[in-house]
Amino acid sequence: MLLTPFTAISAIDGRYSDKTDILRPLCSEYGLFYFRVLIEIRWLQALAAHSGIQEISKFSPTTQQQLNDIIKNFSLEDAERIKFLEKTTRHDIKAVEYFLKERMAKLSFFPIFLTKHHIKKHRNNYRKISLIICFLLQPKHES
Repeated sequence: MLLTPFTAISAIDGRYSDKTDILRPLCSEYGLFYFRVLIEIRWLQALAAHSGIQEISKFSPTTQQQLNDIIKNFSLEDAERIKFLEKTTRHDIKAVEYFLKERMAKLSFFPIFLTKHHIKKHRNNYRKISLIICFLLQPKHES
């Protein structure tokens, strides 16, 4: 069914969608997957940067850039790939792990992933910060 003001789940994505479009990248399924990917990659980078963790050696600048590019270039197609993997895994966070393993296959390390609890906690914090920034950057309308 085509999304129209009459077929929308709520007025937020229906009649008020022109005012809430800025929230789609943050609050949609796409946004959910983006923040999960972001958190997993930042976790790996933090582990690799920590001198007390011997299991992962420090990342080269090239590897750091490759990881940052996964975040920077995250696309709708990437979110769709994660959703496809979720049909197999029957678990959304496991699907993100599989997606990252596919993307990191060219890198020479095995990723250590976070638990569901850690991801939800940090994802929600990133979302809150992003929503606040979006709100603050909105043009002010005069009455």
